[in-house]
Amino acid sequence: MNLLLEIIGEFVFSLIWDLIPSKKGKIYRKNLKILKQQDWFRQLMKKYKPIFLMNESVRAKIFEYNNNVNLANYRTDLEQLAKRELG
Repeated sequence: MNLLLEIIGEFVFSLIWDLIPSKKGKIYRKNLKILKQQDWFRQLMKKYKPIFLMNESVRAKIFEYNNNVNLANYRTDLEQLAKRELG
C-alpha cells in the first residue's frame, strides 16, 4: 500500500514539475534530451520502466549532468543510484 502511494505521489510530483515552467525544469529537460541519446541511458530507462524518471533522486542526478562531467563516472553513479533506489 505504501509503495503504491509513493508511486502515485512521485507521478503527481513529476506531472506538476513538468507543467510549471522554470529554469530548473528547462535544464532538466535539456539534460534528459541529451542523455536519451546515449544507448546506456535508454537501456537503464528500459530496465527500470516508468518509475525510473519519476524517482526524485534520479531526477536530481539528471539535473546535475553537464557536458563537462566525466561520462563514465556519471554513468556508474547513475546506475548505482537506480539500483539502490529502485532495486
